Amino acid sequence: LRQNMQLLIDGLKTINNLDFLSPIQTDYRAGIVTVTIPGCDSLSLYNRLKKNNVICAHRGGGIRFSPHFYTPKEKILSAVDTLHELVTS
Repeated sequence: LRQNMQLLIDGLKTINNLDFLSPIQTDYRAGIVTVTIPGCDSLSLYNRLKKNNVICAHRGGGIRFSPHFYTPKEKILSAVDTLHELVTS
């Protein structure tokens, strides 16, 4: 799970203007990460991610990702890529 979380966080860090709402420091994070993008409606973004088969949730005013230990790395990278495409298009 730690490896999947690190992969997700590292990927999310590459997206400009993305803010983390949950702690991302190794000692303080959990198996979920919630992000927001200023100026981007998170509910609308969530619905667009869902339409693109990205498994996530709309929580706390942001988008929550919660990969499990069995989530394939390709799925995590695909989710990050899809998010990046949606916020830059």
